[in-house]
Amino acid sequence: MKLRHAVYAVGLALALIGISKPVSADTLPAYDITADIPASQIDKNNLSSIDLELAPGQKEQVTFYIKNNTDSEMTLRLTGGTATTRENGKVNYVTGSQNVTGQVPYKVGDTIDIQSSVTIPAQGQTSVQGTITMPDQAFAGQLVGGVSFVRSTTSNTASEIPVILQNDTTPVKPVLKVGKASLNDLSADRVLGVTLSNKANTLVKDATVTTGVTDKNDKVVYEKNGNVDIAPQSSFTFDIKKNIKSIKVGTYKVHVTVASGDVKTTETRTLKVTAAQVAQSAGQQVNSADDWKNPSNWWKLLIWPIVVFVVVFLAGRYLLPKRRRKHNGPREDLKRKED
Repeated sequence: MKLRHAVYAVGLALALIGISKPVSADTLPAYDITADIPASQIDKNNLSSIDLELAPGQKEQVTFYIKNNTDSEMTLRLTGGTATTRENGKVNYVTGSQNVTGQVPYKVGDTIDIQSSVTIPAQGQTSVQGTITMPDQAFAGQLVGGVSFVRSTTSNTASEIPVILQNDTTPVKPVLKVGKASLNDLSADRVLGVTLSNKANTLVKDATVTTGVTDKNDKVVYEKNGNVDIAPQSSFTFDIKKNIKSIKVGTYKVHVTVASGDVKTTETRTLKVTAAQVAQSAGQQVNSADDWKNPSNWWKLLIWPIVVFVVVFLAGRYLLPKRRRKHNGPREDLKRKED
């Protein structure tokens, strides 16, 4: 059985398919990738990824067949990587090991040995072999990554084949966490979002996220629901409201529920919006006078009176006694008359 992957010339990454279908010349993909499903594949009917059950230290060889459907020679860059989660709640299966920040037990990119590039003649085909070596130490759950195929002439024609590794098929439930709510620049937009994390060694697919933002009067000002995928041991920002042009200064409550299967997490986070952030959202310079309208800045009003009090107190405590001591001594003119 083979896993087939096609990437169209228009530059869209296509889904993995299992059966070839006739296509017209206008829709013919630039190249096709077919991978042999290894014997250690957990579900032989799963044609969307390489999903292997291997013992610690065990090796598995995978062969990829690549067909060039164009009239020109083609070069593809091949890379093995580890899964992370993009800001839109989609999994990037091929991330360089140096950019993986989650506490994964092992990085899949380090387990994949494959050549860095391959050249396919016009209307020709070739094969590439890769070796996957399981870490020597056993682990619970899944290691998730993949292999990417990128056409050297453009970064838009690329595809990823997911690779999932397990020592055994014992299920590991996700550990879903809600992090900080923030208002900041994300992908060139002003975004109000909240950080979501999966702290378990398991791939979360199609988790549901429900959010609502309320003001000091408990009025809902923003809300958004959606479905996300989260790589093991990774975090991302779920954007509740993008391209914010107007928002009032104040304290908001961000209510978040994220659920996957029978695992559900509900949290509320506090978000403080300052006058400076409001001005920046509107593309204006912040007016320092307006910043006093933010209750969180009222402490600044107390600083100068306290400073003045401390200065006066210290002056009275250490300077005035010295002057008194000078005047309490005998005057020189009176002393001369007495003599």
